[in-house]
Amino acid sequence: MDLSLAVSAFSAVVSLVALFVSARQHLWARRLDRTAEATDAVVDAIQDLRTAVWAAARQDPDPEAISERISSVDRECRRYAGTIPALGAVGHSVREAAGNYLGGAAGYALSPHLRDEPRSPHDPYWWDISITYLDYVVRQLASGKLSTKRGKVSLTPFHEWRRAEDEGHHAALKSPAAEAEN
Repeated sequence: MDLSLAVSAFSAVVSLVALFVSARQHLWARRLDRTAEATDAVVDAIQDLRTAVWAAARQDPDPEAISERISSVDRECRRYAGTIPALGAVGHSVREAAGNYLGGAAGYALSPHLRDEPRSPHDPYWWDISITYLDYVVRQLASGKLSTKRGKVSLTPFHEWRRAEDEGHHAALKSPAAEAEN
């Protein structure tokens, strides 16, 4: 085999690989841009809801304002679920976290009949669980822990988060020190 023919064939193969990589690089960059856009939109919506949950510790929330914030989170999660598949679960867990503390006001987004359901008095324990979960979701999104690839999600769903918190709370209530106070 002629050496110049081998070098030419090798050069052609390297050129094709470089062409393929440069074409894919554009697609990868677009995917990263869409992921950043999705993350920003969802984080902004969750932060807005978190602000409302935070304020609810001082003043009863307006059910319509809470409904709009929860709907905004849901809308953004659905909008970008094609970019980050885990966002469907994120939206569900964020609604659970808000509903855990806000009760009827959070459910108003799902059913207008829940608007006038009474809200429990402020309980710092349940408020803290909801706030810390919303903070956790924001940190996970911001750090890129929710991959654009299916099956690569590192987000604890709210029901598991709450269950873990409940076990600690109930164990503390059953401790001898807590029983001595009663």
